[in-house]
Amino acid sequence: MSNTIHCTTCWASFEINQLRFIAEHQLLSSDPVAGKEAMLRFRPSVFDKRGAAIDPEGASCTSIACPRCRCELPRKILHDPILPISVVGSPASGKSCLLASGLRALRRSGTELGFSLIDAAPSLNTHIHELEEKLFPRESGKSNVHIGKTDPSDLSTYKQILVGIGETSVPRPIHLTWKDTKNHPRTIVFHDTAGEAFVHKTKITPSIEHLASATSIIFVLDPLQDPATRQLIKVNDPQVDLFEKGGSSRQDLIILETADRIRKLKGMTSEEPIDIPMIFAINKFDAWSSLLTGVEISSNPVIENKNGKLQLDYHLIEDVNKITRNMLSKHVPDWIDSIDSISSNATIIPCAPLGISPTGSEFGALEINTSSVSPIWAHIPFLLAIEKGFQFEQNNFADETVN
Repeated sequence: MSNTIHCTTCWASFEINQLRFIAEHQLLSSDPVAGKEAMLRFRPSVFDKRGAAIDPEGASCTSIACPRCRCELPRKILHDPILPISVVGSPASGKSCLLASGLRALRRSGTELGFSLIDAAPSLNTHIHELEEKLFPRESGKSNVHIGKTDPSDLSTYKQILVGIGETSVPRPIHLTWKDTKNHPRTIVFHDTAGEAFVHKTKITPSIEHLASATSIIFVLDPLQDPATRQLIKVNDPQVDLFEKGGSSRQDLIILETADRIRKLKGMTSEEPIDIPMIFAINKFDAWSSLLTGVEISSNPVIENKNGKLQLDYHLIEDVNKITRNMLSKHVPDWIDSIDSISSNATIIPCAPLGISPTGSEFGALEINTSSVSPIWAHIPFLLAIEKGFQFEQNNFADETVN
């Protein structure tokens, strides 16, 4: 158990003796920082025989919270180090759908690839569970669902906290426990931040402070938001019509702006290279697949190694990386220029969390026919981000040891 803990919501560091417990007694149903709807957070002085804290009204308590923002934390972080991974992208690029679809596929790939991925605290991950249930309902049959973009005012995906600057919105982290045979167990923490936080002229807020601690970053890029790309593809997708009318973003600027914010958060100069591994997930592949030739990515990129165990086909992934890079260089060269200017450790992967285009409803919103959802490589960006995150962590530890 480490004596120093990092809050996975506000990223404060604190000693374990500063940890708050969350009261259980019904009379303690308010906290001056967490809010009137939250149970009291307190520093215990009395514990029962099981080690549970006793709240001021005598109830036993095991749930814990950060002393700064008072948000609940999974107890797993008392024992397992965290592996933070940030998910970044423009508004409406499909980050949330990719998270729900990709993490579902990643969880189901564990057995064949030699790892397990489970919820570290199910009650803290309800927002991603609800989105997964929408996209992959347990009941069979046709069902149309509406999926909106991440909204900082939506309290199911964002949380209001009180910190030094006053009340602010921060994304609710996703906590998952990872176990394999090569690394110590980790609590992997994903952050899905609304794309507006990375638009030029938006101030740096606590909602993006996770970038300073990230061991890898997944950039979700949407070719449908690029005017030149939209002219090249012939696809019946209402997103194309919506972006033609407005609402798309210059994603090269979001890449550069994100890099600038990482440097500021880490106290780096504007010239210093960023060594954090970066996975560029080129999203909605089903809509622009006609632009990518010479490689097959519809099947699961898994092969059997010399020991008879299954693993990712890294040769195929590298081929896909190169071919996708060449395609982007031809059609969206400003993306590649921005990527190369900020990172020498970038991997480019096409993916599609749904594998189908949405349809337009009579009210103008986009809907998804869940019976036709067929993801393509949705989990690969996450698997690569986790593997590269472990490598980044190990390399940094080695550097610190040498120094």
